[in-house]
This record gives sequence, C-alpha cells and structure tokens, in this order.
Amino acid sequence: MNASIITIGNELLKGFTLDSNSSYIGSKLTDLGVRIVWKATPEDNSDEIIETINIANSKSDIIIYKLYPPKCSILEESKVLLCPRIMEIDVQIENH
Repeated sequence: MNASIITIGNELLKGFTLDSNSSYIGSKLTDLGVRIVWKATPEDNSDEIIETINIANSKSDIIIYKLYPPKCSILEESKVLLCPRIMEIDVQIENH
C-alpha cells in the first residue's frame, strides 16, 4: 500500500513550526509495511491544497493529513471536491 503525507500550513513553510509529526508517522507506517511515496506541505490556500491533494491522489492508495483549526474549513472544502480516500489522523506525540 502506498501513502502520501500532507501537512498544511504557512507556519511550517516559514519555519515557525517544526514538522516532526511527519517523520514519526512515516516511520510508524513504514514499520506497518506502508510505503510512503510522497510528502508535501502546501500553504494555507485552497488552490494549493487542491493541487497537492490531486498529486497525492495520483501517487497513493491513502492520503494522511494533519492540520489545526482554523484551517479546517479550507481543507474540508478541498477534500469534499476531490478525494474520498483522504483521512485525518490525530496523533498525540510527546517528547518529539
């Protein structure tokens, strides 16, 4: 099974927030036999999110994403239009 990981946010792109969650999730999925084929971080913009979902959808069986409110409305609008296979996971990571 192939997976893509999408993290969404200007704070990630600008370096205000470190994305350690993707590394952790990728490691755990690899341990489960899931092949991570792509990871992307679009900015907080619906067009960018839609483009990212389209690319991930063409490469993957599953798409895993993480974002925090208030960005939910941007992604909800995008994923309803594009991808029924997208799932959000809420991972509590301590000391990471």
